[in-house]
Amino acid sequence: MRTMTAFLLTQLAGLALAANMPSREITPADPALYGPALAYEKVENTNGCAAMVVGENILYTIGSGALTIYDISTPTAPKELGKLQGLGGVRQLAVQNGIAYVTARDSGLWLVDVKNPTKPKLISRYDTVELATGIDVAGDIAFVGLRVYGVELIDVSNPVKPEHLCVFKTREAQSVKYHDQKMYIGDWNSGEITIADVSNPRKPKLLSVAQLDGYGDGIDLRGNLCFAATGHHAKSGSEDERFGRGHGVEIFDISEATKPRKIAGVKFPQLYNRYRDFWTPRATAKHLFVADTHNGVFVLDISTPSSPRFIGHLRLPLAKALYDYKKTTQLPDSVMGIAVGNGVLYVAGSQTGLYVVRMPGIAVPLPPLSSAPPKITPAPPLSPDPNFICYRPDGQVRGALIEGDLAWVACGRAGLHLLKLREDDLDLQRVWPLGEVFGVAAHGDMLAVAEGSAGLALYHREEGPELRLLGRLKPPSPGSLIQRVWIPGDGRFAVYSTAGSRLDFVDISDPKAPKQVMKHNQTGLLYSDLLCHRALNGRYVGMNWHSGGLAWYDLGGDKPVVAKQLVERLASHLDGVAAVPGEDRMLYVIHGAYVLLPALAEGPSDTWTRYRLPDNQRMNGIPTIDGNTLALSERASKRVTVIDISDITAPKLVAGRQYQFEGNPDTVAFWRDRLLIPCGYQGLLLERRGGK
Repeated sequence: MRTMTAFLLTQLAGLALAANMPSREITPADPALYGPALAYEKVENTNGCAAMVVGENILYTIGSGALTIYDISTPTAPKELGKLQGLGGVRQLAVQNGIAYVTARDSGLWLVDVKNPTKPKLISRYDTVELATGIDVAGDIAFVGLRVYGVELIDVSNPVKPEHLCVFKTREAQSVKYHDQKMYIGDWNSGEITIADVSNPRKPKLLSVAQLDGYGDGIDLRGNLCFAATGHHAKSGSEDERFGRGHGVEIFDISEATKPRKIAGVKFPQLYNRYRDFWTPRATAKHLFVADTHNGVFVLDISTPSSPRFIGHLRLPLAKALYDYKKTTQLPDSVMGIAVGNGVLYVAGSQTGLYVVRMPGIAVPLPPLSSAPPKITPAPPLSPDPNFICYRPDGQVRGALIEGDLAWVACGRAGLHLLKLREDDLDLQRVWPLGEVFGVAAHGDMLAVAEGSAGLALYHREEGPELRLLGRLKPPSPGSLIQRVWIPGDGRFAVYSTAGSRLDFVDISDPKAPKQVMKHNQTGLLYSDLLCHRALNGRYVGMNWHSGGLAWYDLGGDKPVVAKQLVERLASHLDGVAAVPGEDRMLYVIHGAYVLLPALAEGPSDTWTRYRLPDNQRMNGIPTIDGNTLALSERASKRVTVIDISDITAPKLVAGRQYQFEGNPDTVAFWRDRLLIPCGYQGLLLERRGGK
């Protein structure tokens, strides 16, 4: 497995490249090179389109939190038939056998019944391991790209209750395509095509990795050819030559999946906008259409695949675009997706809506890929784990809160569970079927529960134990899910996250009427548990923002405020912070080491003393400290590492307590010096005494 070192180096290189040219500029598309500008027509009353799939006289689209279905019996004049709203930040779409599968990033995977296109109706929502981005479906299996977590394979034979099969880890899976017992993955920052054998969908096997000359994303297949759309920065050439020159499309011969062979590649105009990072190819028998965000759409003749030739391009009308940490400018609207219809190309403008391009004789759709889907074999019987006692509920275990010998466990769709911790057992005491439960925090007799689409619920813990609902705060927008909750201070304020790109602060001093009092956006997505669980000096809480650096929040006043921000790329977006017990210092995992910071620590980060393992072994993950023991949970890499910090300036690994899992471990808790690990679909794991 390649280390996080390469990932961080490429991220830092990307930031250095980004300093070369403002994101607000766009290079003209020369007709002499890219072919003539193509005419397009806007479909009336449409906006915010993300992805599309063409069916028989039907066009399925997603955008603006909705699935919308059109009649395209007249291909040039789509007419809306039906719509289902409230799906959150929709990203990609697949349709099979009357079911639409919609990825919605932090909202997971939605399954929608579209057999009656005038009345699409929700079947279920599946709790994906992480941000659901790419999607393909074959038979009873959905393949969902989870970015830095890889690809999750899901059994959808019962669409009312999809079941987790496994997660296949790749560098950063943005899009995925299935064909003939193999999946083809566009890996983003690393700029790769990853090919895996999925004939056993419980145990995918890596076949090969092919390097691209740009960041990877969309994949399409035709016969023995694989088309990979790329973007952002090139991977070859000098630093100046690479900046913004990764946009294009590459063609590979995949007749030998273990040895993909590049046969051609073309480049599009130079462009960089960090907020638009999706690129999509769609192939027909003789032509290739490629969506390239603000660059628009390019059409190539691929009659001779080894010599693709541009025959036309288009750019959408100007729209507001972000650049340089959320400044705004005007750029051609970003094309998020395309679909080939009968004599037309459908184009999705991320803000401005749906467009039609008339291309008779050129836009000639191919039938869907046809090959036998993988067969799902029964799960093998579980063998006793020599290191852990396992409690496996019917849901994804996302968090656990220990109080004495009791553990409150967030079990996803299985609700909230209360367990009694025993030396050799995890004894179920009570289940509250609260819909979906993602996280739990406590202060005194009050329990705060992140209940997904039901919002943030505040309960009073009665004797028995019983829970009495005090108050509830709904999610901030339709389709969003409250997924993490913290009460880091004196109990007046709770903090929650929807796993998007902002934190919300809630006054819970009157739990019957919780009210939002502050929200804070920095830069990056909250992939993980990145907020300090305890306030330093009784009031200051630190937060590692993915790509955005360190933020300090002051909870000591009438309202929370942002007390200090250090905007640097300080750490991986999968590394976290923890308060040091008995001290007003915070341990911050950073670049394979950790630092110890007082509240409101000054930067820059290169002035901080870093503490490392012997031989520079890397430390990564979300930290939990118990006395002289530090546990690091690496949820994406499925690892937990235990470190001796009896001398906190000289950390060292604890022999025999380095664990690799099938599931995805979240923030570790400790019980009587033993690890208690919420481990996703593997369940809740209590370390056996022998684990020490």
